[in-house]
Amino acid sequence: MHATPSTPPDLAQLAETLRQSEERLQTALEAGGMGIWQIDLPSGRSTWWPGMDKLHGLPEGAEPLHGQTYYEVVDPRDRERLRAAITESIERTGWHRIEYRVIWPDGGVRWLEARARVRRDAAGQPVSMAGVCLDITRRKHREQDLKFLAEASAELAGIIDTQGTLDRIAQLAVPRFADWCAIDLLQDGTLRRVAAAHVDPAKVQMLLELHRRFPPDPASTRGTWGVLRTGQAYMVREVTDEELQAAVKDPELLAILRTLGLHSYIGAPLNARGRTLGVVTFITTESRRRYGPEDLALAE
Repeated sequence: MHATPSTPPDLAQLAETLRQSEERLQTALEAGGMGIWQIDLPSGRSTWWPGMDKLHGLPEGAEPLHGQTYYEVVDPRDRERLRAAITESIERTGWHRIEYRVIWPDGGVRWLEARARVRRDAAGQPVSMAGVCLDITRRKHREQDLKFLAEASAELAGIIDTQGTLDRIAQLAVPRFADWCAIDLLQDGTLRRVAAAHVDPAKVQMLLELHRRFPPDPASTRGTWGVLRTGQAYMVREVTDEELQAAVKDPELLAILRTLGLHSYIGAPLNARGRTLGVVTFITTESRRRYGPEDLALAE
C-alpha cells in the first residue's frame, strides 16, 4: 500500500492564524498594561513590541530607547538600582524582577515592573535579554495610600494635642498621597489655616502666606468654602487653566497658582457630629498624580 501524501499547509491560512494570534496577544497585553521587549546584548540595541511605547508615554510606533538613552527616562532615584539589577542578571543570575519609575515626556511619573531573562549561547556567553514590563502605578499608589491611612488613623486614635495631630496628618499625606496638603478649620465664621505640608519643606510657609494674603471667598461655590458649605468632598481630576480661571478671581493669585503647576485636587470635609468643622485639601504638582474616584473615597 502506498501512503497518501499529506496535504501541504495553506500558507495564507497559516499567515491569517498567526495574525489572529498576534492580535489576541496584543489585546491581552494592552488590557494588562504590559509591553514586551528584547535587547541584543552585544550591540545594546533594543526591540520593542507595541505597548512599550505607551508605557513610556511615547507616540505609537516610537523608536525604542537604547542603552543609556533608556536610563535617561528612568527616575534618577531608581536609575542606579535598575542598572545594578540588569548587570547582576547578565553576569550572574540570568534573570531579574524589579520595580522602578520612568518619567514621561509631559513630566508625569509612572511605576513599571520589569521581569526578564538572559539567553546565552553554547559557550555560555550572554547574547540577549527579553522580558515584559507592566504598569503598576495604580498598585504603588494604593500601597502608599493604605500606609498613609493606617498611620493617619493611628495618629487620630491617640490624639492628645490637637494642633500637633493636625500637623502630623498633613505631613503624613505628603508625599504618599499628595504633593501639598493644607488643613483649614472654621473659626468665628472664617477659615483659618491650621496646618500645611509640601514635598518641598521650603514652600510650607508659602502655603500659609498665600492663605493669609488671599483668603478663600465665602461666596464661592468651589474650593474650601464649597466643601465646607455642602459637607461633601470635591475633586478636580485635572486642574486646567480654564478650571483655575473659574475658581480664582484675583489676578495676582491666579498668576501665582499658574507658576506652581497644580495638577489634581481634592477637598475633603472634616465632619464631626453632623457638622463640617473644616476642610483638608490635597493637591498634586511635581508627581503629576491624577486623582480618581478611589482617591476621593480615601480622602473622605
